[in-house]
Amino acid sequence: MKNSEPKRVGRKQRFNAQDVITAAANIGLDRFTMSEVATEVGVAAPAVYRIFRGREDVVDSTLQDAAARTPLVPEGLEWSEAIRFYTDTLLDTIRSYRGLASVVLEQPARYVAFLPHMEAFARMLASVGFSEQAAGRLSTVYTSIVMQGGAALSWASNWKDPAKTLSDYPIVGNFVHHIEAGDRDELHEIMKNFFIAQAKASGVTLPPPQRELGK
Repeated sequence: MKNSEPKRVGRKQRFNAQDVITAAANIGLDRFTMSEVATEVGVAAPAVYRIFRGREDVVDSTLQDAAARTPLVPEGLEWSEAIRFYTDTLLDTIRSYRGLASVVLEQPARYVAFLPHMEAFARMLASVGFSEQAAGRLSTVYTSIVMQGGAALSWASNWKDPAKTLSDYPIVGNFVHHIEAGDRDELHEIMKNFFIAQAKASGVTLPPPQRELGK
């Protein structure tokens, strides 16, 4: 007896949206092409367009994926620990999604993906005495600082003379130096001092940190 089921034709789809997002993150959000993503996934370019409308759609989806995987600053966390937590989680995400920081800096509207993270950090700042307006502004500024540092990591890979970079661009160069050396403790200390200075300028007295950020 013959099988009455219709014969299936065509190639079974072996990839999904997450595969495309992963490929874009591996290549670099600031530089990938749809053809490169398709090659990375192992399909023809038209197949990718069956899931995403185009390159910008892939960028948006990848940013949303990155934000969803980045934990928010927990409520009730002591301020110095919150700075450590926020700095580390953002940097981990930036390093996992190549080119993310550059894309966000070039198109500030992309910050919206990380708005919940910025709001959680602002709530922490408000809890230690900053006004809501000051907390929101400082959270935005600080997020931008970390994004600039993360973008510098990508730029540094294209610099042919790292020694010259450290000389000509000390702030960017030192950021890259500490991160590449795995020396986040120094960054934590720098950021702690940054917030102490901001608090002083705003007339806010921060409670003593539970521990030194660099220890």
